[in-house]
Parts: sequence; structure tokens; C-alpha cells
Amino acid sequence: MSKYLSMTLPRQHGAWSILAACYILGLIGGAINGRSLLFALPVAAGFLARHTFSQFLRIKKPDVRKALLFPWLSLYAALSVLVPLFLIIYYGLWLLLPFGGILALLFAVSVILNRMRQEITVHGELTGIFGLSMIIPATIYAATGEMQKENIGLWFISFLFFSGSVFHVRYLVRSREALSSPLKERLKAGSASLVFYLASLIIVYVCGAYGIVVENAFATLIPVVLKAFYAVLRRYETPPSVRGIGFSELGHTIVFLALAAILL
Repeated sequence: MSKYLSMTLPRQHGAWSILAACYILGLIGGAINGRSLLFALPVAAGFLARHTFSQFLRIKKPDVRKALLFPWLSLYAALSVLVPLFLIIYYGLWLLLPFGGILALLFAVSVILNRMRQEITVHGELTGIFGLSMIIPATIYAATGEMQKENIGLWFISFLFFSGSVFHVRYLVRSREALSSPLKERLKAGSASLVFYLASLIIVYVCGAYGIVVENAFATLIPVVLKAFYAVLRRYETPPSVRGIGFSELGHTIVFLALAAILL
């Protein structure tokens, strides 16, 4: 059975990095204690359950792989449900129930999109990021037992940060001919990335000015805004490799985590 464990592990390294980053952001916004560390179990299990269930549905009957995947799916599902139930009953963290309802709905939507082969469309990727980013307020609540305005602000900023990568990476990967074209063509191809990042920066700045989020929160997005403009203004002789893009995104995620820890 163990040899089928690899089938339950998503191969999207970006999704793994977002999962880890969102959990760390939850710890930054909340606290490192027994409850938040225990909450890592359903966070990871829910992530693996979604992928495993999609794999399970894709296998046509009859197939021995379906029977061998079922124990892993059952384990992940059990951890996703039983650990939060323990936190709810033992610690009185009743707001985990609506969090669970929202995540269950997003789980169903993502599985449907996966079945329709739309998981790598813009709306499919944004749905996945929305679900992963919900880990942030859920972890904060599990750690502190409280939900404050700052918690929602951290989630909102993080969602914008990770969502911007969807447009930035699509420009670098799917507009390879434009990368070496004149500036006008590059601006046209990368307009979605530039507009999204600029709009995000302005929205967070305005929210900070009105006290909706921490006043200096917009500074966490400045590195990725500069990244987006550099990518479009630069004329590439050869397209960047997918691996190189992945390491760049990971580096920016680490910078974002550091800035969030300092500023937020």
C-alpha cells in the first residue's frame, strides 16, 4: 500500500509552497502553541485529501489502484475532520465549524474543476489559492481563540500576494514569444499581471489609510510589484526556465513572509 503513497502527493511545488506559507502566516498572526501545532495535521491532511480524491475519481473501474488509494483517502479525511472536532469540543473553538464549511465548499468546487480539467485555468487556480489562504485565519483562530480585524487583513493581503503570481507566471510561461518582442507587445501580454499588482497595492494602501488593515501593510507587496514591472520591461533573449521561475516565486514568498512578520 505504501507504494501508492506517492499518488496522494501533489506534484505542484507552487501549491506546496503556498500551503506552507499560509500556515506560517497563520502562526505569525496567531501564536506557536499546542493548538496551532496540532492544527497543522488537518491543514496538511485536507490538502492531501483533495488531491487524493481527485486521483480516486479519475481512475476508472475496475482498477486495483482505486482500492489501494482508499485507505490513504480515509486517513486524510479522518484527520481533516477529527482533529478540528477535538479542538472544537475540548477548547471550545466553535468558529472552526464555519471555517470547515467554507473549506468543504471550496474542496467540492476544486474537485469539480479538476474533473472538468479546469484546475489550471485562471479561475481554477484562484479558487485553489482562495482555499489555501483560508488556512491563515483558521490557524490564527485555532492558536488564539479570537478573530480580529487584523487577522482578516493579513488573510486579504496574503490572498492578493499569492493571486498575483497566477498572472505573473502565466505571462512568463504562456507569452514566451512576447518576452523578446518590442515593449508595446510585452506590455500588452503582461497587462493582466501589471494591472492586478498595481490595483492590489493601491487597494491595500487605501485600506491602510482608513485603518482597515495595518497602515504600512502595502509595503509587503512592493517587491512583487517591482518584480512584475521588471519582468515586463525586460526584454528576454531566451525565455526563463520553469524551474527558474519557481525558485524566483519561492524567493519572493520568503521575502513576503519576512516582511509580514516585521510589519504586520
